[in-house]
Amino acid sequence: MKIPKYIIWIIAATIILFLLYLAQIYLPSSLNKENKAFLVQKGDSVSEIAQNLKEQGLIRNVLLFKGYVWITGHSANLKSGRYVFNPRISLANITRMISVGDTQGLEITIIEGWDKYDIGDYLQGKDIVIKKDFLKALKTSFDLEILNDKPNDVDSDGYLFPDTYKLGDDFSAQAIIKKAVLNLDKKLDSSLREEIIKQGETIFEIITMASLIEKEVIVPNDRAIVSGILWKRLESKMPLQVDATINYITGQKGIDIKQEDLALDSEYNTYRYLGLPKGPICNPGLDAITAAIYPKKTSYWYYLSKPDGITIFSKTLKEHNIARAKYLK
Repeated sequence: MKIPKYIIWIIAATIILFLLYLAQIYLPSSLNKENKAFLVQKGDSVSEIAQNLKEQGLIRNVLLFKGYVWITGHSANLKSGRYVFNPRISLANITRMISVGDTQGLEITIIEGWDKYDIGDYLQGKDIVIKKDFLKALKTSFDLEILNDKPNDVDSDGYLFPDTYKLGDDFSAQAIIKKAVLNLDKKLDSSLREEIIKQGETIFEIITMASLIEKEVIVPNDRAIVSGILWKRLESKMPLQVDATINYITGQKGIDIKQEDLALDSEYNTYRYLGLPKGPICNPGLDAITAAIYPKKTSYWYYLSKPDGITIFSKTLKEHNIARAKYLK
């Protein structure tokens, strides 16, 4: 019995399509030329994972990935985490690794003196969290005791303790923020908290003061002296006049403060307004926090930091102006 030609063509086409399907599944599908890190966020759907894989050049076809995941029964087994795929990985192997949770550990490091914008840039640069999402998450109301005296209109910037963190399967912005805040909670031991209460301060005030010290002074031994100067200015109703608060407003990083910037209308402008700024201007380390809690009393009222980081102290405004002319011109 002779087989009709159209049947032969159908069989041939089916075989060709099946082979093409196998090629798409098992041959390298990545468009990358080097190892590529890929994050699956906790709660990501198959569609979201597929779209992210496509956007990062790890697969060529979203529908093919979704179909393969469904056919192989892995749709309910895809696990969050950080994966590293080699440039010749196939769609099948991508699916296998995500379904068994073949992840690589993810670490982040928050540097002393970084503010929320620095951290946001860093996390986005590591493809962990989009910067705008991180900044938005900082405004979340976290039910943590250490944040109880923080004003509601101030976000959690300043409470993210500088340290290296190993992230688990939840590396959302909220999870990262909570982990860093809880670390600060641990670092502020009972003796430090008792001293804060004894002095009539709040944790929020101490963290805010510590953030100024962190940005203003590099030399550890000088930080307690600067702390004493700033607390003394507060008690005397004298403007703090901290240059770092101006840089926080303008986004500048240098020591060259423009005269017009000193008049900027901002609650962070310690030249224009008395008292501490509205909130912390960075995330201080334990050394700066300790200096804020244990200020050193001296006869100094003024200080400046030379370009090499050395702090020059002065007792009078006249001495201070002479020092400015000598070291900052």
